[in-house]
Amino acid sequence: MQDLSRHVQDIEDCLQRLDEALRGDQPLAIDAASQGLHKALADAVVAVRHARQAGQQEPLPDALRRKLMLAQSRVAALQTSVHRAGASIERTLGILMPPADGAGTYGALGAKPSTAAALNAAYR
Repeated sequence: MQDLSRHVQDIEDCLQRLDEALRGDQPLAIDAASQGLHKALADAVVAVRHARQAGQQEPLPDALRRKLMLAQSRVAALQTSVHRAGASIERTLGILMPPADGAGTYGALGAKPSTAAALNAAYR
């Protein structure tokens, strides 16, 4: 169980670093924390599989299960924050750099330019 506790702690540490990087608007730190979280989650999955193969029917005690559920909630909250920020950037870019085809910001309902298309148009 100690091995699994270490993995849960690694996940919590990575979430903390990601949260701090997002609040500090630090792109390189966000990328590093995201990669660290991905690795910590993958390592935890491997550890759980090994525990099950070793014959442990229930590898996660209730305390670790609760910690992981809290971590899952934090991940969902961070995902929501990132999604909102991305949507805000999309809207801002759509207003600042309307499509080159003349549709304009409020023209052609449903035809919303992507961020990539807007940036490509801006840097021609």
